[in-house]
Amino acid sequence: MKGGGRPRGAITAVLLSGLVLPGLGQLYQGRLKRGMAMMVSTLVCLGILLVRVASCVADLLEVLGEQALSAAGALKAIELLYRGVGPSASRLLIALLLLWVISVADAWFSRPAASGAGGGGRDSGPR
Repeated sequence: MKGGGRPRGAITAVLLSGLVLPGLGQLYQGRLKRGMAMMVSTLVCLGILLVRVASCVADLLEVLGEQALSAAGALKAIELLYRGVGPSASRLLIALLLLWVISVADAWFSRPAASGAGGGGRDSGPR
């Protein structure tokens, strides 16, 4: 333990979950089920969001063509982008933010899984 009372691995786990990918800190701590669940959830949300945005941008470029370079075209582009992606993107962004916050908090407040026979760790039962 360091001076702050946290296990040394907690800081690395928080950095991995917070700066690289939610769930990576849990994998670092040896909590495979929880880490994989967070990583898969994050990647699915990101994938859906990116597909929706890419589809909307492609449609937008078709509709606007060269008009996108003018101020009126830029405003129309923003309007079309919001209509295309819409409220579902807001929900996906909120889900991603929650996954990130939960992953960082979980990496900070949880101890690494016990290594040894059985390998139960923190994922083996309720808190």
